[in-house]
Amino acid sequence: MMENSSNLGRQVVYCGHLARQCLENRVRQFGVTPVQAYAMRFLAINQDRHDVAQRDLERELRLKASTVNGVVDRLAEKGMLLRQTSPTDGRCRLLTLTPLGVQVAETFHSALVDTEALFRSALSPEEQQQFQELLSRIIMNLESEVHRT
Repeated sequence: MMENSSNLGRQVVYCGHLARQCLENRVRQFGVTPVQAYAMRFLAINQDRHDVAQRDLERELRLKASTVNGVVDRLAEKGMLLRQTSPTDGRCRLLTLTPLGVQVAETFHSALVDTEALFRSALSPEEQQQFQELLSRIIMNLESEVHRT
């Protein structure tokens, strides 16, 4: 347990570390990492669209193209998603879950929901709203700094 510290950055990093461990423990049984789980969930939610591009996934996960490429590669190797070149833009890769990917995504959906509930359980609805607003401001500030350098 981390001592109560006034160092906000350390607390945020530690909270993120614990959240990742919690989610890893819940999705490990499905043979995926937390990032792969979130990617598959995004694709499952958008499975009716036939134009989900890899860059849509990059935006959703807020990760660099090279990182998402690795996530997509691993999921394709596991037989959970298909990549196709867009018929209208050869530079664009379209992503679709395979039947196995849909089945796995549906199975671990409850693990993602349970993890989210655990995150929220320590806060009232009003505190959750306030916390999300504060985190959004911190994220915008940090993204501004990161993109400036």
